[in-house]
Amino acid sequence: GLGPLHNESFVAKSKFLQTTELSRQGVYYANIGLEIVRNNDNATDTEIFFDLYVVNRSEYVANEIARNGKRAEVGDFGVINLADNQLCTFEFIFVDREAGTRYRTSQPFSFYFFDLDTGEDGFPTESVDVCGLKSYDTSEDLYGISTTVLVQTISASFGCYKFTATEPFGGKNNPGFASEIFVGFIDLAEYTKNSVLPFLVAMNFPGGRTGFTASYSITAASAVGQSGRNVLFAGFSQEASVSFIPCPPNPPPGSPPPPPSPPPPLPPPPSPPPVPPPPSPPPPSPPPDPPPPSPPPPSPPPPSPPPLPPPVPPPPSPPPPSPPPSPPPPPPPMSPEPSPPPPPSPLSPDPSPPPPIPPPPSPPPSPPPSPPPSS
Repeated sequence: GLGPLHNESFVAKSKFLQTTELSRQGVYYANIGLEIVRNNDNATDTEIFFDLYVVNRSEYVANEIARNGKRAEVGDFGVINLADNQLCTFEFIFVDREAGTRYRTSQPFSFYFFDLDTGEDGFPTESVDVCGLKSYDTSEDLYGISTTVLVQTISASFGCYKFTATEPFGGKNNPGFASEIFVGFIDLAEYTKNSVLPFLVAMNFPGGRTGFTASYSITAASAVGQSGRNVLFAGFSQEASVSFIPCPPNPPPGSPPPPPSPPPPLPPPPSPPPVPPPPSPPPPSPPPDPPPPSPPPPSPPPPSPPPLPPPVPPPPSPPPPSPPPSPPPPPPPMSPEPSPPPPPSPLSPDPSPPPPIPPPPSPPPSPPPSPPPSS
């Protein structure tokens, strides 16, 4: 942030820029960070200042390159200017100025982007993509003020998010000094609450990092290539987050370990909570509706009629009654007159006519007379 007149002499004196493989066309910010590290004696602190180097990692096209660096050469905020219809990836590198190497933070930190807004007619629109976040905060999270920044999750597992402007505003809402922002809510000006805070986002990173990468993009303006936007940024950590207390040194050999500190007195046990009254028994459940009756089984088919017995033959006709025995024939009459027929049998309902009585046998012929004996 020293400006173009000091660039050549600064590069010649910077251990980092003399040894880095990165391009020297970036923007260097001195004393942007401070960590307070407690020494091993647990009694003194060491302040460690580190710098920030911002360099593009893809093609960079500015609208007004003179705006890069610090806002109007004054204030506490860094500025990056980008032409409309452009996207550029920037690397933000923490630098140990004395060693000329990258500086690794020991504590988590927050990095703020401000002035995320659009043009008057909604074009162009700016957005910032960042990965590796532990979390993020908008004005709604930090101050309870509605935010105008749209947050989209790209990959929650990798901490990747996209922050996009949704409301128009000009340059009047650009902050000038950190003291206007990082103060208690009661000390914030009304203009800051209404016109500055709704357009910011805080990106929270874990400790142990040497920097991060962010992609800054601007959509096309109504007249493409005739406009651009600025994004402002600053880092901030609460005092409790910048102090690092290492483990105490090991005691020299042979020395007895120091006695442990007595534990703090235990707080009195909390009063037991009042026993709530037993819950009222639930109203009896209404009896379940009986299931609908099952439909009657289908009627079996009518039994087949038993086979008709064979027709009963008519009873045989009774044999004709035997005729009563004939009485012994009377002595043959001399007369050949036939005897009258016997009366019909009373047992026969429909007697057949009796057979005719045979005629009486003829008398045997008389033997011829024997010849007289011969004399």
